[in-house]
Amino acid sequence: MARKGISYQLVEEVANELVAEGIQPTTRLIRLRLGTGSPNTIQRYINAWLNARPQITASEIPALTATSQAVDSKYNSLIKQVADLTRERDALVVEVSQLTENIAEQVTLIEIEQHAAETSRIELATAQQKIEAQAEKINELNQENQRLQAALEASEQARQIAEQESPELRSRQNPVPMENQTSNGWYNPSLLESPSTTRRKKLEEIAKKEAIYLAAYDDYLAALYSPTHSFPQA
Repeated sequence: MARKGISYQLVEEVANELVAEGIQPTTRLIRLRLGTGSPNTIQRYINAWLNARPQITASEIPALTATSQAVDSKYNSLIKQVADLTRERDALVVEVSQLTENIAEQVTLIEIEQHAAETSRIELATAQQKIEAQAEKINELNQENQRLQAALEASEQARQIAEQESPELRSRQNPVPMENQTSNGWYNPSLLESPSTTRRKKLEEIAKKEAIYLAAYDDYLAALYSPTHSFPQA
């Protein structure tokens, strides 16, 4: 008696599945598929299934053989196509991986170039600011030079006028013996206290201012044309 749950219909169904898969049904394979069943019972149902199947005549064998060969050829062709597609897929995977790496490298290079360009832009802006600051400083120095030059010319002109007027004033206001004059015609305060003290002091102030302007102008020229001169950083 068959075990509970095993029937001819179940054995028939599994046997047909095995045939569709191109596998010869056997007691062991059907029992594995069902997971249970007595080998004797399964074999009895297999025999019944075989007897119930249509019998193939000798005249049908060539046609079935040709069909089987065509199926096998189609199957082999499909297997080859699958193998070719698999190889193409693997090649594409490698190519995509390489392209991904190349893109990553290009992105890195672009980022480096962008950073370098930004750094250059900042350096250029800084240099431009320094140039503008130096130009402004040079302009200030040029203005100072012009101011000192004008002051120097005014001082020189005042000195020349004073030198021209001094002998005339000395002879007109307070003639002084030669022994009370210096070698250049100026009063010697240690020898004589002249009534024209105010005039003398004014001349001395002019001479002092002239000396100060000359010294400042010399310092300016020395600083401007010195090889070690540097402008303030912007």
